[in-house]
Amino acid sequence: MVVVPALSLGPFALRNLSQEPGRFFISLLLCLISFAVFMWMVRRPKSELPTTWAQAMLGGAAVFALFLLIYGVVPHEWLTWADSSLGLREDKILIDTWAIDFSGRALRDIVATVIYIVGLGINTWMWIAWQKRGTAKPKPAKAAATPEPAGTSAFSRPVTKKD
Repeated sequence: MVVVPALSLGPFALRNLSQEPGRFFISLLLCLISFAVFMWMVRRPKSELPTTWAQAMLGGAAVFALFLLIYGVVPHEWLTWADSSLGLREDKILIDTWAIDFSGRALRDIVATVIYIVGLGINTWMWIAWQKRGTAKPKPAKAAATPEPAGTSAFSRPVTKKD
């Protein structure tokens, strides 16, 4: 019997990718890949031709898919993983002091909120970068090759060096 070593890499086995932490990390990986594609597209020069209907629809579908991934799939997979395998429930108290009880559900919700806030920050930055693509920053003017006049002569002509 031949065993394929690529399919049995312990925690990276295909059977583990369909469970909670695997789905969460795959969704994060898809977000990173889509962000890399976005960065590649922003660095390309902006076309002089107007956007076609097909390009606009493809771009709209891609943005919708990215929004669905960032705001829907990633937080859902985190919440599923936190509830099941990590066991971050209301009855699991992480910090128990006389003034405050910090439960697992609070940690779970804080991480989900941070995912949303980071996603919104990246989303806003991506909007700004997309609007500014193709605009080159003005380059500083080169220094003049001719010498600066040192003043004017008695005949009102520029003098280049003082005597």
